[in-house]
Amino acid sequence: KNRRCVQEMEFEVDDYTANWLKFGYIGGIVTTTILSIFLIHCLIKYHKLYIRASVVAPDESLRWVHILSIAYFVSGVIACSVYLALRGRMSSFEFTLSRCQAGYTSSVLLYATHRILFYIVALQHIRVTFLHYDKFKYQTPLFLCLYWMLSIISTLYCIFWIVSQRHSLWFVVSNESQTFSFCTVVDHDSNSNQSVHVWRVFLMMVEISFKLFLLYLFWTRLFKIYDTLARIEEHYQPISAQNGDMRVLHSTEDEKEDSDDDKIYRHSVKHQDLLRLCEVTKKRTILLFFAVSSTFVYYMFAAIRFEGATLLNFDVMINALCAWLMLTFSQRYWICCTRFGCCCCCYITQNLDDFLSQSI
Repeated sequence: KNRRCVQEMEFEVDDYTANWLKFGYIGGIVTTTILSIFLIHCLIKYHKLYIRASVVAPDESLRWVHILSIAYFVSGVIACSVYLALRGRMSSFEFTLSRCQAGYTSSVLLYATHRILFYIVALQHIRVTFLHYDKFKYQTPLFLCLYWMLSIISTLYCIFWIVSQRHSLWFVVSNESQTFSFCTVVDHDSNSNQSVHVWRVFLMMVEISFKLFLLYLFWTRLFKIYDTLARIEEHYQPISAQNGDMRVLHSTEDEKEDSDDDKIYRHSVKHQDLLRLCEVTKKRTILLFFAVSSTFVYYMFAAIRFEGATLLNFDVMINALCAWLMLTFSQRYWICCTRFGCCCCCYITQNLDDFLSQSI
């Protein structure tokens, strides 16, 4: 290893560290490309649905989901681009102190903004999904509380940034062939280094807990919808096939009280709407589960090993893919995932029924 220090910067030649950082840098290039594709697709669909279309009045709730999603993808493209432009270089470029400071500070703040926007998009999806169903929708105070929690997470990001700046030393690592170099920050004070690590782990735990709670909100409503559909199949039966009259068979007083709240007949418009709601809720629950799992794996490795921190851009890519598939105009791509992708295991019964119906 060759090491030299210039003012507050330390330069080192280390193939192992440089290769891991290069792996994360390449992940940033791939993520930037994918986010750009998602952004262009969202802009085209938004223009087609809300700007060019003048006959049908757009749904304002869905419109805000699309606007926030566009902002989310824009923040991701900017964050990854700054990360690539200021913190790494596929050459033996000589870094300066101002470049390292600007690259690290801006990338930390931009990635934090990107994550906060993901939570806002997920909250908007939760609100819009159950907005027109009084039996399933969440009340406004819950969303106010969740947005307040987001402000706390933003504050924690700022505290972490301030703490990480104290007693820091800028560290530029490159490989022996001088084909890649990357700038990061290290802490030469052991006490300060420990406090930064504690703040990082605490922030990770807060974020994972918040994401799990968002998943819980979708999860509980999904099972409540399943329960409602099961009761419809059990208690509402046709007794006259000639005139198509649908009536209710009550076996207990409790069942009668439940049915009086909101009578939904099989194959009725409300029943079809409930089935569509079930599909949308299931889809967004699965996607949010993938997003939570990706962030959990990234945080787990990043908290234990240095190599785990290089997985940041891959976590951003998976979260962006989940956010894009949650949108209504990505439905055909989602159907492809449920039939041929990694989500087919959650739709194995439905795929089998479709296959048998087509065979017959």
